[in-house]
Amino acid sequence: MAAGKSAIGKALADLLEVPFQDLDKYIEHHEHRSVAQIFEERGEGYFRKLEATYVNQLMVKKPLIVALGGGTLQNEQILNMLQNNGFILFIDTPMDMILDRLKRNNKRPLLQNDDGSKMEDDILKEFVYRLHKKRLPIYQKAHLTYVPINGTALEQAERIVTLMHNLLEKEC
Repeated sequence: MAAGKSAIGKALADLLEVPFQDLDKYIEHHEHRSVAQIFEERGEGYFRKLEATYVNQLMVKKPLIVALGGGTLQNEQILNMLQNNGFILFIDTPMDMILDRLKRNNKRPLLQNDDGSKMEDDILKEFVYRLHKKRLPIYQKAHLTYVPINGTALEQAERIVTLMHNLLEKEC
């Protein structure tokens, strides 16, 4: 969440000249409602089932770069499929940067109080740290971990391509 997946993913897709898709936007387009509405109307469990359905649809559109939602890889079936049939990049954005971005955006369903209001900063920080700690072992199963440094999304994408090439050369 707020790691820069969409911005860096789009830049990476442009650089590699392949299509880009943000999974949340893909779901919203096909479901004709926002992720927040899906969470509110049907809950997180239903949304996670939608993610699996739409990831499977996107997997046939190779080559393609997809920005997954922060919780998508919690589904072991999706994780295994992508580990075996794709390339998973974990963008390990520093927590202070993530928190700064999240404080400016209260539209994320997981970051709202029950009444839809924005979480207080201290509650947000505690929640995000707990969520990150819970998900980190899953993220660490990625083929490549990238820690962003200063620069544009395109500069980040260029660094990632270099790291991917280096990784692939080592495997060959």
